Amino acid sequence: MAPHVLLVDDSTTVRMVIAAELREAGFRVTPVPTLDAARRAFAQYRERDPFQLAILDVVLPDGDGIDLLREIRQDPTLERLPVMILSGDARFGSRLRGLGVGADDFLGKPHSKSYLVSRAHLLTGNTQAPAASRAFRVLLVDADAALREDLAKILRIGHGCDVISLDSVDQAAQLLEVEGASVDGSVVDRRCFLRVLGLLRGKQPNGVPMIVLDDSPSATWPPATTAKRNSAVASALVMPRTIDPATVAEVMARRLVEEAPPSVSSSGKLPIDTIDAVRRLARGA
Repeated sequence: MAPHVLLVDDSTTVRMVIAAELREAGFRVTPVPTLDAARRAFAQYRERDPFQLAILDVVLPDGDGIDLLREIRQDPTLERLPVMILSGDARFGSRLRGLGVGADDFLGKPHSKSYLVSRAHLLTGNTQAPAASRAFRVLLVDADAALREDLAKILRIGHGCDVISLDSVDQAAQLLEVEGASVDGSVVDRRCFLRVLGLLRGKQPNGVPMIVLDDSPSATWPPATTAKRNSAVASALVMPRTIDPATVAEVMARRLVEEAPPSVSSSGKLPIDTIDAVRRLARGA
């Protein structure tokens, strides 16, 4: 029998979209709008058709999805139920708060369909599901909220990526402290690049594609001495902050396709001559 998923979100549109995506992928879905309805669903299906996954929105009309997560973890019959937190809150606090009390993953709004489906299959142990690649996960670290919002929107909608948007290195450190947390690529401000690079190298020794946004693209950076000491620094692509965010997203998508393992995918495509032109611009050529 197909895995049974409880979806809790007060938005009719979100419930319709996610339920349709999961059903198309072979899941059975019970969508409800409130905490009270979720509790009644648990009671109704507990014996005859238990849930194999719960997807919980953080903010609900009658309470907090994190409170329901705590109830689930304190219930002996539900404590091992996989739970994904669903939230449009771009701040990292809700992610850490949910993962800190036993959530298995965080799904942002707007969400990546491929990431949702692949994680749902994995968390439910659905071995009969057709093999499918998951979405690339991209980490954005920059204090400019407007820039992050533009990049995240393009990466999500235009390239099917799952995006984690943070405004500081401290938040990135919190993310990477979570067991299993990893990223496939990163776009960072020059001022925090080396610290983010250190965090990523500590978590993922093989490194990931990185783009560094530089206020002075004509400057020679990184310094040759630093680049010689660290091949990961040398491979980081420097791009001017003033360049169109769509171009930054396209270059990142292409680098993900070229450098990431086959278990992940993205629709991003960019001609090689365009990438070369951006590299020349970043070097001040």
